[in-house]
Amino acid sequence: MSVAADNLGSVTSPVDRDLPEPLPRQVAAVLRREIYDGHLTGRLPSEADLAARFEVTRDPTIRDALAILRDEWLVTVLRGRGWFVVKR
Repeated sequence: MSVAADNLGSVTSPVDRDLPEPLPRQVAAVLRREIYDGHLTGRLPSEADLAARFEVTRDPTIRDALAILRDEWLVTVLRGRGWFVVKR
């Protein structure tokens, strides 16, 4: 698994396809950690940007990952505006 830093200083880590954990759960785990650490606030990157970052498909992988976080009350979606971190 490769790890690289983007120009914002956050760590991007593509998912590890060799792990038994499903890809959406891996993506959700990374995003969850970034939310708790305060690296992700406000509006999330677009689904297409997240798919490119994690090197996975937008549908179903990214959408399923975001649904996991929505079910945990960490993010919410505003139709036509995108996904947002829920203020804590």
